[in-house]
Amino acid sequence: MSSNPNSQGYILCSATSIGTSTTKTTLNGGVNVTLPTAINAVNEFYPFFTCNTLTAGESVNADMIVESPSVFVNPTTFQVPVIPGGLGSFTSNMHPVLDPFRVNIPVAGASGPFLTISGQALQTNTSAPKLGAILNVTNKGPAGRQIFWNTRKGVTLGATTAGSATETTWQLSNCERIIKAIAAAAPLVVTANQTISGTMNATSPDFQTTIPLNVTIEPLVASIANSSVLNAQQPQWICDIPTNPVVNLSPVFTNDLTLTAAVNYMSCFGFYQLGR
Repeated sequence: MSSNPNSQGYILCSATSIGTSTTKTTLNGGVNVTLPTAINAVNEFYPFFTCNTLTAGESVNADMIVESPSVFVNPTTFQVPVIPGGLGSFTSNMHPVLDPFRVNIPVAGASGPFLTISGQALQTNTSAPKLGAILNVTNKGPAGRQIFWNTRKGVTLGATTAGSATETTWQLSNCERIIKAIAAAAPLVVTANQTISGTMNATSPDFQTTIPLNVTIEPLVASIANSSVLNAQQPQWICDIPTNPVVNLSPVFTNDLTLTAAVNYMSCFGFYQLGR
């Protein structure tokens, strides 16, 4: 029997409070996540929130940022699935399904490779939620080509009418093609019996195709007063959009319905880098 048979398992990045502001905070108790020398790849991240007492009308909403001087990960920033704010003295809420972000990061066998994993809230809050992650790791090679992720690192305030709002232009660098798209909504004050629903149309002069990239935002269903707001799962839309090396993005978010209160919208894209 081989002394090092093919194996895979999971490493914990412990949940750490990201505070009440939008300041970037190192997770895992403020220390790096060290990867044992037997690990040859990190294939997936499962980000999760561990919330303190939630505040009615406040969504739990953040980016997760992965950095390292010893493992090539730049850029890797995820839009963590949102826990939407509740209604009044709401009785319940729900964490979205734990959905993995595929990364396929190769890890060199050098001694002591590590990742610095941080969280950054995208809107202020009073509950100081904790954010953590589970990393799928293996002593085999990556499960496929390395995937990079990025976000605008901010929110776009939508309209209250059945209209559109355009995200401030931001860039993907050294991009070969976009392979996943995420459109997310984080409500501010939620109104009972109103559903937040709409689409994101991602267009760019740097797309090398006329195929559209227009996807739905996961609908957030608000039930009767003093009850819950549900966000079951944040979809990752699979696509294949060839691009120029520098991609200027300015997605347009469109409400399907008239809302009493505005909503924050966010986008996130997974992509292949040139030569990797």
